[in-house]
Amino acid sequence: MQENTALQKKLTDTQKQLDSLQQQWQVANQQLDEKAQQLEQLRTTQKNDTTDATDLKKSLAESQKQIAALKEEISTLTAAQVTNQLELAAAKTRESQDIVQLKKLLADTQDQKASMSAQIATLTASQVENAKALAAAKAGGSEAVGALKQSLNKSQSESAELKKSLASAQSEATVLSKRIAELTAAQTAQTQAQTAAKADADKVIAQLKISLTESQNQATALNKQVTELTAAQTANAKAQTAAKADADKVIAQLKTSLSESQAQTTALNKQVDTLQAASKAAPIATAAPDSDDKLRAYSLGTLWGQEIRGALANVQADGFTPDLAQVVSGVSDSLSGEFKIPKEKIMAQLDTMNKQVLARQKQSSETAESEGDKFITDFSKQTGVKKAEMGYYYRVLDAGRGKIKHGEVVAVSVKESLSNGNVIKDMAKTKQVVTLPLDQFPPVFASSIGLVGSHGKVQIVVPPELAYGDRGQPPQIPPKATMVYEITVQDVKPAQAK
Repeated sequence: MQENTALQKKLTDTQKQLDSLQQQWQVANQQLDEKAQQLEQLRTTQKNDTTDATDLKKSLAESQKQIAALKEEISTLTAAQVTNQLELAAAKTRESQDIVQLKKLLADTQDQKASMSAQIATLTASQVENAKALAAAKAGGSEAVGALKQSLNKSQSESAELKKSLASAQSEATVLSKRIAELTAAQTAQTQAQTAAKADADKVIAQLKISLTESQNQATALNKQVTELTAAQTANAKAQTAAKADADKVIAQLKTSLSESQAQTTALNKQVDTLQAASKAAPIATAAPDSDDKLRAYSLGTLWGQEIRGALANVQADGFTPDLAQVVSGVSDSLSGEFKIPKEKIMAQLDTMNKQVLARQKQSSETAESEGDKFITDFSKQTGVKKAEMGYYYRVLDAGRGKIKHGEVVAVSVKESLSNGNVIKDMAKTKQVVTLPLDQFPPVFASSIGLVGSHGKVQIVVPPELAYGDRGQPPQIPPKATMVYEITVQDVKPAQAK
């Protein structure tokens, strides 16, 4: 009987281990699915990054081609501008030389004109003298008159020719002046046109340089993006490899543990089946235990019964009210290994209950979190409320006497409540105290106790992360519950000597 009990206990423990491993296996499978999704996301991201990198590289190549084309166009325009400037300089030189020659020719013509004018004046004076001599000769004799007439005719002929030459020189000078004016105007117009062309070319070159600068900046940005995407692809590949390795390692460990547990469970099941077959031959005694072995067995039964009662209390806290007779029937069938319904139906029912419990806990958690947030917000606005560095809010209700030092032994009573007013524990009503050195209290309590002195009282509101956290402490304290404490310092004693 003792061996049967030990094996039953061992089987129960192994079954718990197996259940735990199965849960771990499910968690691992879930983690594996999550990692697979992450891998798929990483692959998708990597694929998108590769596409983006290809597009960026293509854009970069096009930008570089544009830059090369712009540089070539600028070079061509610059060369054309230099050629135009050289041709302009040569044209100006040629026109300047023509103008100089024309001006020199004009000066020579003007000199000839002046010389001819002087000769005409001389001839005119000579004609006057000849006329005077002719008049005098008329009075003196015919031979002298003939000579004078001949001389006068010659002088008149020379004067006519000189006047003709002068008229020709004047006409040539007019043509030369007109030609000089035309050349000067053409040179001025050409200079203005060349200046305008140069300004246009400079403007085009400036615009091309701006476009070149923008293209170079764009190429630099594209290069940077390509580098970043390449680095991201490398990081994603490493993350995929690491995630797969971690998942494979966890799965291998869980498979090993599950195989070992299943082998152990199989062996224990065989032993239990053997013992149960033997125990079915004799009815289970219902009388009071009359030996040490029976007493031990009965004690173990009461111990397991208490565990079942605790489990029933937890189930009731979760909102279920099980039929006690059916519970006892299920325990009995589990011990005998013969069930009234298929195991699949049992597991499905337990899974449904678990999902309902999780849904209620989630709803309770959300409600507690919402109520807690509102309570903290309202409490923080009240007079005298302050926020401690640790993150909780407090209000000193009674400052007490003195200041509690580190190491001093403090006796306190605590009233613990939820933010909705439900009291979890009130030590003052049960006349209980907790006595510890100040440094050994939990950090939030040590901090808040230090705010008052002996016989002081402080009220603190503690957010979930500093209290029972996301899990809470069912059934009384839901997940993510905001806790309210009233702490009264009953006594303070000096630090204990070491």
